[in-house]
Amino acid sequence: MELEILTGELSNKILVLSTVGLIAVVLILAWLGRRQLGVVPSGLGAIFEHVYDFVNDTSHSFMGEKGERYTPFAMSIFLFVLMSNWSGLIPMPEINFRDAHGLHPHLIYETPTASYNTTLALALVSFLAFTYFGIRQKICGDPQPEPKEAVTVSPQGGAEAEVQAGEAGEAGDHHAQPGHGLFKGFGVWLVHYLGPVPMLWHQLTGAMRYLLLPVFAVLFCFLNIVEELARILSLSFRLYGNVYGEHQVKANLLESAHKFFAKLWTAGSTPGELVQGLLLGLLMWGISIFAMCIGTLAGFIQAFIFCILTLSYISHIVVDEH
Repeated sequence: MELEILTGELSNKILVLSTVGLIAVVLILAWLGRRQLGVVPSGLGAIFEHVYDFVNDTSHSFMGEKGERYTPFAMSIFLFVLMSNWSGLIPMPEINFRDAHGLHPHLIYETPTASYNTTLALALVSFLAFTYFGIRQKICGDPQPEPKEAVTVSPQGGAEAEVQAGEAGEAGDHHAQPGHGLFKGFGVWLVHYLGPVPMLWHQLTGAMRYLLLPVFAVLFCFLNIVEELARILSLSFRLYGNVYGEHQVKANLLESAHKFFAKLWTAGSTPGELVQGLLLGLLMWGISIFAMCIGTLAGFIQAFIFCILTLSYISHIVVDEH
C-alpha cells in the first residue's frame, strides 16, 4: 500500500511537470507564430491565423458578432487540449526512479488530458469562465461597437476616409443588451436559475400564483444547479474517457508487439516460432500505427468538441433569451 502511494505521488509530480512543459511549448509556438504574422502570414503565423479563423467562425455561429469577444478564450482551450491529445501519440521512453523501495520504471511524460485531474480542471475553468462572462454581461452589458472607417473615392480620384459610428456593427448585433449595474445585474443573473418562474408570476393570478410558484422556483433552481454540475462532469468525463482509452489501446498494442519481437531473441526458438513471432509482431506494430492515425483524428475531434461545448455554454448565458 505504501509503495502504491509513493508511485501515485510520483505520477502526480510527473503529470504536473508535463502540464507545465506543455503550456510552455504552446506559449513558445504562439510567440513564434506572432512574429511571423503580417500582411501575408507565413509558417506558424499562417497556421495560427487559420486556427483563429476556424474558432472565430464557430463563435460567430453561436453568438453572432458578439462571439468574437470570446474567441481568444475558446482558442486557448482548443490549442491546449489539441496539443495535449497529440503529445500522447509520441512514444516516450521510460526511466527508473529510485526511492526507499528500489527502482521503479515510469514514463518521463504524462499526457495531461489522459488524467482525470487535468480534464476536471479544464471543465472547472470552462465553468468559471462562462459564469464570469454571464455575470459581467448582466452587470456591464454589451460593449458599444467601435467606429469603422469607410473609404470613399472622390470625383478627382482620391480616397477619403469617413468614420461611421458603428453602423455596420449595430446592424450585425441587433440584440445588444445594456448593463444593469453591479447589484441589479448580479440579481438578474441569479434569476436565470429560476427558469420561467418570473414570467409565470405575471401570467398567473390569485392563489395559483402563491401556491405553485414557490414550488416551481425550488424545482427549477434545483434542476439548474444539477445542470451546471452535469456540464462539468460531461466535459471532464468525455475528454478523459476518450483520450485515456486511446492511449491505453496504443500502449497495449505496442507492448504486445514488443513481446512478440522479444521472442525472436529467445534461445531455443524453432524456425516456426521465429516466423510466428515476427509476423505477429509486425501485425501488432501495424495495428498500433493505424490506431495512432485514428488517435490523431480523434484528438482533434475531442479538442473541437470541448471548444464547441464551451462556446455553447457561453452563448446560453450571454445571448438574449427568446
